[in-house]
Amino acid sequence: MASDFGMRRERLERGPGLARAGGVEGSSAGDVQHSRWELVMGGAMAGLVAGVAMGLCAMAWSAADGLGAWLPARGVAALFFGVTALVDGWYVKLIGVIAHLVVAAVIGAIFALLLRNHARSAGSAFGVGLLYGIGVWLVMTFGFLPWADRLMFDRMNLMHGMWLCAHLLYGGVLCLTPAFVARVTRRRGLASSGKGPRLQRVA
Repeated sequence: MASDFGMRRERLERGPGLARAGGVEGSSAGDVQHSRWELVMGGAMAGLVAGVAMGLCAMAWSAADGLGAWLPARGVAALFFGVTALVDGWYVKLIGVIAHLVVAAVIGAIFALLLRNHARSAGSAFGVGLLYGIGVWLVMTFGFLPWADRLMFDRMNLMHGMWLCAHLLYGGVLCLTPAFVARVTRRRGLASSGKGPRLQRVA
């Protein structure tokens, strides 16, 4: 009885945040149930990293094909500027990059919500991410671009291989999602508990 009471008091003193982040002795990462906020934030971070990798891949491929490294960014910006995105200045490139990264973060957050607690390792998330990348490629190629950004749709038809490989790369890098979600959960738990266990004097 005394030992049970002591363990309960220790858990209360550590705080609920540390208990969820694996701070309670005997808990494991597999026992942690992440909140929707933690999934969204962790997924968005992974999506940003994946979006950067995807963008660099697209730029390098486009440059190698002699179409110009900034063609992918201009293609994204054509959603807002139309055909003038091909000739306008640096601000078009900037808006194209920002729009790409925002979409990448949103799609990453959706991935984390769909994944939830089913894939806790980078290896399992990698396989699911590849399938997710193919799904995003299908939606973008045959659903979104034909009516929302016809200019980019026409340009991407010139680079079928790059377009598919870039989405596979994006999905593969989403294997970082479990690590980012765990990091958000751990930091949130430490913040809610005052950055560590507290010892309280009992009268």
